[in-house]
Amino acid sequence: MDSNQINGEFDLLSLVSKETRLQRQGDYYVGACPFCGGRDRFLIKHTSAGFRWYCRKCGDGKYHTAIDYIMRRDGLDHKNAGIKLGAHENTSRTDLSRKTFQPLRRITLPDFDWQASAWKEIDAASDQLQVAESNPGQKYLLSRGLHKGTWLAWQLGFTAAYDPAVKRWRPAILIPWSDLDAEADLVIAIKYRFIDDELGGFRYISRKGSIPILFGMGNIVQGKQTLLLVEGEINALSVSQCLPSAVTCLSFGSETGGYKDILRVLARHYRHVFLWADDPVKGLELQKSIGLICQVLRSPDYGGEKWDANRMLQERILMEYLSDVMEAQCFGKYV
Repeated sequence: MDSNQINGEFDLLSLVSKETRLQRQGDYYVGACPFCGGRDRFLIKHTSAGFRWYCRKCGDGKYHTAIDYIMRRDGLDHKNAGIKLGAHENTSRTDLSRKTFQPLRRITLPDFDWQASAWKEIDAASDQLQVAESNPGQKYLLSRGLHKGTWLAWQLGFTAAYDPAVKRWRPAILIPWSDLDAEADLVIAIKYRFIDDELGGFRYISRKGSIPILFGMGNIVQGKQTLLLVEGEINALSVSQCLPSAVTCLSFGSETGGYKDILRVLARHYRHVFLWADDPVKGLELQKSIGLICQVLRSPDYGGEKWDANRMLQERILMEYLSDVMEAQCFGKYV
């Protein structure tokens, strides 16, 4: 059994759960780091290549494998850690399908220098969001109903970004976009959501060199049966707090970005596909333009005002709404 097979099949979650208490947050498990402590700095997620773990305090800003975990925990080199996991009596194959996505048209992703700079910015912004209690970034996210587990799981940060529309620096939430390649753990885009009210200013702006494809691709777990596509990053973050493990949520941002072929290919790997745009007409147009066989959801209307996912999250009705419109047979039980 080679290292890739071990990392892909070993149930790291069960092992770590015996060593530290983890709480489920969407597709992530969050808890105290077995190595440096803390309360919510350690994350585990399942990817197409197996479980991966990350610590925002004592890690290096990257996700690591099951073998990496044993190397650090037991002080072993890579070879002996792999041997130990391969012989582990509790090693079990994951019950998730390991289908391979079809290759897509070639996309030139940001280069190594851009990646390094972007990760440095992500880490600094994440620290800034976490360390200062009641800073503007925290107040904004909490006001939108997004809890701290979501901040950590999606590596959100608080920073200042330059808005060319008003020609000044403004406070913003930093939102990283990751790639499907779990091994490389690539960041492909950074978006800034401005949180102050500025007449004539932008609401969002992207870091120069960003290639926004689909938001949430790093969270894709193959074998899931239901796909929910939503409009906007904040809506995707909101939905992620309410989804059970059987559902993948992706966002096309505020537009498709021209990558409709990727949406088409990804959708083929799911039994149930739902599309939720703020404007139902836009949702129907997108469905037709990308050729999706899916159900288009409509935002509920309250007093003449359409409520998007985030508004429903704030009003604490999003989970009930999703359960109703997506039906029990494809939505499953809440976890």
